[in-house]
Amino acid sequence: MRKFSTTQGRLLSLVAVGLIMATAACGGSSSAAGKKLDPFNVQLVWIPSNESLGEEVALAKGFYADEGLDVKLTPGGPNIDGIASVASGKKDVGVIGSSPSLMMAVSAGIPLTAVASVNQQHPGAFVSRASDPIKTPQDMIGKTIGVGSTSKIHLQAVLAKAHIPEDKVKIEIIGNDTLPVVTKQVDAAWAYVTNQAQLAPLKGQYHAMRLWDLGIRYYADVIYTSKSTLAKKRAQVDAYVRATAKGWLWAHDNLDEAVDLLVKAHPSLDRAGEMAGAKVLMTLMFNDDTKANGWGTMTPQRWQEQLDLFDQLGQFKGKKPTVDQIMTDEVLKATADARKVGASS
Repeated sequence: MRKFSTTQGRLLSLVAVGLIMATAACGGSSSAAGKKLDPFNVQLVWIPSNESLGEEVALAKGFYADEGLDVKLTPGGPNIDGIASVASGKKDVGVIGSSPSLMMAVSAGIPLTAVASVNQQHPGAFVSRASDPIKTPQDMIGKTIGVGSTSKIHLQAVLAKAHIPEDKVKIEIIGNDTLPVVTKQVDAAWAYVTNQAQLAPLKGQYHAMRLWDLGIRYYADVIYTSKSTLAKKRAQVDAYVRATAKGWLWAHDNLDEAVDLLVKAHPSLDRAGEMAGAKVLMTLMFNDDTKANGWGTMTPQRWQEQLDLFDQLGQFKGKKPTVDQIMTDEVLKATADARKVGASS
């Protein structure tokens, strides 16, 4: 047997301690060290951006690991069918951009349910040139309005609420872009006021007519799951919402550092643009409702308003869903303490 000198023995002991510490560090947060983490797959609504800031913070700061979850965030995008992934169980939860998309899926017989809403106010708007602004639905009459294939429904909702026949407006499919507004191909286009990359062609010279200001009060970035997953993994879903709430609350109070974490994880992002969008996003996410009921809150009454509006628009291919089919507040109740918004928020 090989013998080591006292000095060599001390060195080996130090190396061993270092390896143990490094292994613990690789395991995430200190509270998760030595604890087996449950795999948990999340389908995000869009490609990495300020829209997923809270989730990125929760991942980077170890909040998910603290809850015993090994979370994998899968980016979304225009060609990603998140609903199918969540409904099939491939993803445990998803984040969907607009509450109507979830309502229509449930109407089609897909057993999904909302468990929390990241944004209390939808960031969607119709943006027009500042030199020729469209400030009211009536201003759309005789104009060309650009929408994406999935955002046409928002224009139809605006027109229906204002009692304007659709044939009074020319609708043009342009995709997720506002450049056609600049080139005057269209007079206004659908966009998110939080998406600075999307708004960049307008160089800040635009007017935004928001759905929310027109009384069309959608939720945005809704966290949802399948009813089967909720039944099988209720504890993990609760844990995910707790950790995600902590991520968003931390981001609100530490916005500069939160955006730094986002850009560090995704270096191709433009920090200035993400910061500008994040500042707008926080105004949509934190309001009197969240001060009273915590981050992620949603109410049956608001869901009922949305269901009634889409029923009036004739958008449900199947039977009009009930509120109980669309959402549950059980996860919100179970995570109430973790979702509380501080006085500074």
